[in-house]
Amino acid sequence: MKKALLDTDTLSYFFKQEKDVVDKIDRYLLEFGYVHLSVVTYYEVSTIGNE
Repeated sequence: MKKALLDTDTLSYFFKQEKDVVDKIDRYLLEFGYVHLSVVTYYEVSTIGNE
């Protein structure tokens, strides 16, 4: 598996507990120990519900 940068859509599916996405992120975490996201994705996810 290659290192990847997770986008907002992928994290949204993860938070919604979409099984395929959760499984892939779990496998990624087992291999690398952390996920990579951009500053933009971090901002978008961290401001959800704070409008």
